[in-house]
Amino acid sequence: MSALSDSPRKVPKSKIIFEGKNRTVVKVEYKNRSYEVSRSQDSVKILALRNDNRIALVKQARPGCELSTVEIPGGAIELDEEPLDAGQRELREETGLTARRWDLLCSQLLNSPGQSNERTFLFLARDLQIGPHEREDSEVEMQQYWLPVEEYEKGFYSGDYSDMASFTAVSSYLRKHQ
Repeated sequence: MSALSDSPRKVPKSKIIFEGKNRTVVKVEYKNRSYEVSRSQDSVKILALRNDNRIALVKQARPGCELSTVEIPGGAIELDEEPLDAGQRELREETGLTARRWDLLCSQLLNSPGQSNERTFLFLARDLQIGPHEREDSEVEMQQYWLPVEEYEKGFYSGDYSDMASFTAVSSYLRKHQ
């Protein structure tokens, strides 16, 4: 742990201003300023890598940014679910893939620390087996692609892809394995 992450956390006083199905928005008073902060479930993203160095990508509508994005599979960690179990479930649901080998790439990617407490756990899944997907109703229009892992990184820099967690997983993999 670094000196920055070792410092004790002071929990600011907060007041709930909205409670939804997947998140709560609270008003936080901190150092004489007010912030609206989202309290969300943590999430997982899975870099599913074939033997030919191609990764599984899904294209899906993202209402939060009002775009369709191309990203690695992933989703919310359910209450009382371990991150690895969530990763295995999400990969199977969205792509039909299962994997024999799982490695943790990143344990606490903070997506937007100034606005949310959500952490994303990034996994590398290898030795893949293909089966039927188990998509939820909201995911039926999801499309799946395979792309060489290096092409995703290049596409991110050229503006073709914009999901930061996917980029972080790809970059982490490339840094460690090439």
